[in-house]
Order: sequence, then structure tokens, then C-alpha cells
Amino acid sequence: FGCASSTVEHCITLLRALATNTNLRHYLCQQGLIRDLVDYNMCRGQPGVRVDVRHLLCLLTKDNPVSTDELNTLLTHRIVMAIKGHLSNQDFAASVRHEMLLLAASIQKEDSCWEHRVRCVMKLFLFGMKVRSPAVLESVALPCLRILHSIIQPEQPSSKKNKDKAMESLCTVKTDTAQLHANAKAWISADSTASYGNWKQHMPAKALDLTQPSKKKKEKDEKQKEKDRDRDMERRITHVKYLMEKYGYRWQLKVRKNKTIPLKLADKSWLRQTIFSPSSRSARHTACNILDVMCNSVSRKREMLDLLSGYLEDVGKSGESAAEFLALYKKLVSDDEWKYYLAIKGVLMKLGSLITREIEALAMLEETTLNSDLSQGYALKALTELLASFVEQERIKQHYKNRLVGTVLNGYLSLKKLVVQRTKLIDETQDVAKAYGAVCTP
Repeated sequence: FGCASSTVEHCITLLRALATNTNLRHYLCQQGLIRDLVDYNMCRGQPGVRVDVRHLLCLLTKDNPVSTDELNTLLTHRIVMAIKGHLSNQDFAASVRHEMLLLAASIQKEDSCWEHRVRCVMKLFLFGMKVRSPAVLESVALPCLRILHSIIQPEQPSSKKNKDKAMESLCTVKTDTAQLHANAKAWISADSTASYGNWKQHMPAKALDLTQPSKKKKEKDEKQKEKDRDRDMERRITHVKYLMEKYGYRWQLKVRKNKTIPLKLADKSWLRQTIFSPSSRSARHTACNILDVMCNSVSRKREMLDLLSGYLEDVGKSGESAAEFLALYKKLVSDDEWKYYLAIKGVLMKLGSLITREIEALAMLEETTLNSDLSQGYALKALTELLASFVEQERIKQHYKNRLVGTVLNGYLSLKKLVVQRTKLIDETQDVAKAYGAVCTP
């Protein structure tokens, strides 16, 4: 056994050396080496050998779309079959651990096939979310979500050349000026018209970072053509702006006439399911971190706040599972400007109705049951504190105090009547309502 293990280890080392040659790499893939490694070597042997096998598979698929798709198909098939039989598999996490580690390792490799790998991760994530199983969520969906988070927010560069530079300065696409709109369903189905390359070709020139340093051999030619290129660039930018305004205005007119066009995310989307997942705190935390990173511009933050404001209705039934969502929401509205914006959008009145709903549910439990839950009142306290953070602003208080005084005082009096359902959270909510009842009183 020792001789066999040593032989396999040396063979893998030799194959890694051969795979550094592009021609030999293609030949090895044609001989079915990828399938053999996945079936026989990826899950067996010492931990160091399994790591070498993952590195070898990443090297074999480098800049090779055919081999990358073959590997992705094998991994997807193995993981999907494991998910379908996870109810009868007592050790489901171990059955997909090596496949998920290989996916994470392949994503870290920078080559021309990155889009194929990201598409594979997204497919597995969406499939895992459809199953609605805690085991699948923890072993498949959560690792995929972490991989996506590492793509959206990569680690700070460690090279001497770029370690002092901000991540935004190294991006080839400027997110503050780029309109990052894409057809997600078409991209997942591998439609060429929805690929990154096709999307980038249709981007306005101002959104692309054209200040990347050129090679030394072309420096002389670039200097000679610099003036002509600048003129052409200015003309192109002007023309793009004109076309964006022209056809953007036409699109707005068509949208206003045709009200059946879906402009919002579905209520039962994977995002909503992940943010309030009762079985995985890590999944909730990772999803909220992704949303936080995405709010790197004013327009994106506005759209995200509009979306998350619609999720406030799930706080009541989610209870303590909404802690991460509430922390993210409070962070996004920490600036006074966003509180004013949401107040105008009617969020305060929505919070008032949600608080009333929670109090009515507690009153019903008070009359129908003799049991109580120590976590009872978590959502009520969270919604009350969120409403109080808005009322602290003088301009908002002056405008909404007449509308909110009834909700606050009625809630305070209703909570005073509770006996069986009274918990520490209820007492704290009652104190908040009492303190801010005076603020809302005209």
C-alpha cells in the first residue's frame, strides 16, 4: 500500500510538470485524464495528495473552455446526484466536500475560462436553494455563496506593485459610472449574447478604464497616436451619451405605457430566502455581506434600500433569524439623507402597520394560550427601535408626529395589558415606546 501510494504521488507530480506545457496539456485532456482524476484521485489518498490533484485539475483546465466545461459537468452531475439522494445519505456533507473544495480552488485561478466556472457555481447555488434542506444549504449553497462573495469582494492584492493601491483603482470597469445591467437567465443558460465579453463591448467608453499601461514595444506608437485617439474617444463618448439619452427616454415611455413589464425582483427570490434562512446563520451573514458590498454607488444603494424595505414584512415571522437583515438595514440608513428618502417613500407608515400587526398577534396569544416563549417580542422590539431611529430626526418628527402618535401610544397601552406573554423583550419594547411616545406627541 505504501509503494502504491508513493507511486500515485509521484505520478501526480509528473503530470503537474507535464501540464505546464500547453500542447501536452491538451493531449492529456483528450486522453480522459480529467475524468480519471475526478473519479479515482480527487477523494482518495493523503490530504496533501488530494490538494495536488486539485491543483492538477485546475492546471489542466487553464485557458481551455472544452476541458473546463467537461470538469464543470462532472462536478455538477456528482453534486446534483448527491443532493437528490441526500435524505438517504447520513454523511451528505462528506459526499460533496471534495467537489466544493475543487470549485473553490478553480475559481481562484485567473484565466480566460473564469466565466464558465462562475456560471457553474451559480447554477449549483440556485439548485441548492430550491431543495430547501438545511443539509444542502450548509454543504452546497453556503460554500457557493462564499465563493460568489470572494468574487464580488476579492482580497487586497499582495504584490509589491499593487499592494498599496485600492481595489477600485485596479478594476477595468468603473462601477460608479457603469450601468451594470445584464440578463441573468440568459447568462446562466450560456447564451453568447449575454456573456461578459459581449456586455463589455456594448459598455460606454467612459465606464471602461483605458488608462492601463501599454507594453514597452508599443510606447512609441502610442505616443504618436495619442492625440488622434483622444479625439476619437471624445467623439465616441459624446455620441454614446446622446444615444443613451435618446433611447433611454424612449424606454421610459414604453415602460410607463406597458405596466406588465416586471421591473422588480420576485418576492420569493433566492435572496429573500437566504437572508431569512432559519437554519444557517452563516448563510444569512454572507448574503448580507454581499449586499453591503454591492451598495458602492448611490444608485445601487437606492435600489437596494427599495428592495430591502419590501423585506421588512418578513421580520415578524422570521424572529431572531432577521438579526443580520436588520443590522444591514440599519447600516444602510445610518445617514440622515437615506432616512429622509425612506420617509418620503412611506417606510415609517409601513413600520407602524407592522408594529400594530405584531401587537395584535401577541394580544391573540394572550387570550388563546397559557404558554410563552422567551424570544417572543424580538421582531416587535427591532421594528420599534428602527422606527425610533427615524423619529430622532427633527424634520421627520415634525412631519410624521401626528401620524405616528396613535400607533406609538396604542402600542404602549396594549403592551401594558400583557401578562402571560410578557418577556424581557416585551418590557424593553414597552420602555422604547414610552420614551419615544413623548417625542411623537404633538
